[in-house]
Amino acid sequence: VEEMDLTDMSFLPCPCGYQICLLCFNYIQNEGNKQCPACRSEYAEEKFKALTPPEKKKKDEGSGEDDSGWESKGGKQSKSRASHKDKKGGVTFPGFTGRVHDMLHQAVDIGHVTKGDLDERALSDLKNLPERGAVAVLSEFMKKDMSRIRNKSAFLNGIICRVQEEIARDG
Repeated sequence: VEEMDLTDMSFLPCPCGYQICLLCFNYIQNEGNKQCPACRSEYAEEKFKALTPPEKKKKDEGSGEDDSGWESKGGKQSKSRASHKDKKGGVTFPGFTGRVHDMLHQAVDIGHVTKGDLDERALSDLKNLPERGAVAVLSEFMKKDMSRIRNKSAFLNGIICRVQEEIARDG
């Protein structure tokens, strides 16, 4: 298994956010079933996204982004949390407070995730959960061995979906 380069990491061919290298994508398009391996929807060129990897974004562009590369979309946050920068690369999690914020930073501190591992969709879905649900998601996520997980955002979204179903079922 090879690491994905910056070009691969900036290419998202499916709205589900599943990352796939260009070599594998071309193989699927030319010789495979033309479907996303994660959600099985057929690839449509008009839905492709090309992202600028966080390492290439410039913080002084005035784009409203923090220096982690994850965009802040106007989420409310307390001043103490907003000014907090993690020791490992200045990772911030805009819009998160309390236990969820602390657990996200703990995941970075222990090396479970690094800057850029969690995309905007995964963080947004996590924000939309009630705090007890988000804590349950992060607890399960942090118990897992991430050494073989290539797309941590998609993995986190899978856990989020399961917890959402449990919350809906339990009322």
